[in-house]
Amino acid sequence: MIKSFKDKETEKVYERLYSKKFQQDIQRTALRKLRMLNNARSLPDLLALPGIIWKSSRAIVRGSFDSYQ
Repeated sequence: MIKSFKDKETEKVYERLYSKKFQQDIQRTALRKLRMLNNARSLPDLLALPGIIWKSSRAIVRGSFDSYQ
């Protein structure tokens, strides 16, 4: 579940508002992936998401995660 956004433009994409930072086709893909992240309810759900590589770090212990495309 998404609790907050570090980047305001990413938050705009999630809220289906136009972002000048990202191209329109990238915004559609990003929205789809953000919705998948938001629907995940547990760590195994997150690890099973296709097309997202998770960085293993101490952040996992603290409860926050970094993802890379």
